[in-house]
Amino acid sequence: FEDSLINQGAAGGGEAANRLLNNIKRSIQQHEGAIHWKIIVRVYANIEGLLKKFAYIGFIEEEKALCQFVAGFTQSQPLFDFVDAGQGKERADHKIKGELRATLSAKASPYLTSCF
Repeated sequence: FEDSLINQGAAGGGEAANRLLNNIKRSIQQHEGAIHWKIIVRVYANIEGLLKKFAYIGFIEEEKALCQFVAGFTQSQPLFDFVDAGQGKERADHKIKGELRATLSAKASPYLTSCF
């Protein structure tokens, strides 16, 4: 996400979610029936680690901006979540693998794209 959006807090999080949704819709529009697909986005991250790193490199102006950004992202779209996976190298990977297993076993989605 752009640092300017993160520094806008909740408004930036909402804008980031809306941009992402629009980009996803544009990229899947050529698929038959895509207009009816439910778009679910889950972002898994170590929030505390991001806060420390972003503050260290000067990416964010205030630490609370990231927390507000996360809330704005999650609240702006009903099927978008920004999840704190906690500290540890493999935490986010563990969450992503679990999500993929659950999604693929449900066989409810004809189209699945994952970005790591």
